Amino acid sequence: RSTQGVSSAASDVYKRQTLLIALWAAIYLARRLVAPLRDLAEGTQAVAQGDYRKQLPVNSADELGVLVDSFNRMTREISIAQNDVRNSQLAAESQRAYLETVLEHLSSGVMSFDTQARLHTHNTAAERILGDSLSLHVGSSVEDISYSLP
Repeated sequence: RSTQGVSSAASDVYKRQTLLIALWAAIYLARRLVAPLRDLAEGTQAVAQGDYRKQLPVNSADELGVLVDSFNRMTREISIAQNDVRNSQLAAESQRAYLETVLEHLSSGVMSFDTQARLHTHNTAAERILGDSLSLHVGSSVEDISYSLP
């Protein structure tokens, strides 16, 4: 009987150890699975707030690793495109400022019209030649401007 009691106690200890190992393994695996998902959630929040520089660690080559790598590539490409747009806007603004400076310093009168023959831009020489403030006529048609000028 005492051998049975010792055997039963040893069996209980073995079962408890097995249960603890299984529980530890489940917690470990759950953390390994949840960590990349938590990183992705944080990354998508950063992107939603406009931060496209966010790069996540790629810790595996499985489906989650591929997903994280795709996220990183997407955010890199968006960030590059955003920088290109910003640089293009700066270049266009610089060119516009240069053109305005050139137009202002010309002695010849210059007026530009859009595709529907409405005044778009002009220089001060054009105002001086026509004897009227053309700023009041920006957006007006050529016909309307010609009727209002002296």
